[in-house]
Amino acid sequence: MHKLQKDYESKRDGQKKKQKQKKKREKSESEKTKKNRKQKNTDDDNSFKLDVKDSRFSSLYNNSEYSIDPTNPNFKNTQGSADLLTARHKHYAESKSAHQKQSQIQDGIKNNAAKKKSRKRKKASVGSGGSQDVGLRALIGKFKANSRK
Repeated sequence: MHKLQKDYESKRDGQKKKQKQKKKREKSESEKTKKNRKQKNTDDDNSFKLDVKDSRFSSLYNNSEYSIDPTNPNFKNTQGSADLLTARHKHYAESKSAHQKQSQIQDGIKNNAAKKKSRKRKKASVGSGGSQDVGLRALIGKFKANSRK
């Protein structure tokens, strides 16, 4: 009986040792896989390039509802988000300068039209004698007539 008990205990100790060894292997394997995953993730992050000229991102540039907010706690500063922000700033600056140029052109056209109208008015008033000239001439004529008498 004593011998049977020793055999049982040795089997149990052997199983415990195997379980410990198995846990150690699993733990070391999990650490290795974690390291491998991290390496793969960093490799993937470095190789990813964002095409900011893609038409699918046009709403980010044109619509304020879809703009990126770097102050948001969920914002993650990555190379892609930095590229999108710089592209948005460039797009905004270009559209603003284009809008300013367009408004300057329109203002110039309006000013030219106003100048042409004022020139036409001046020519018309000089050519016809103008309404003020007619009244002045009539007044001068009356004074001459009274002074002759």
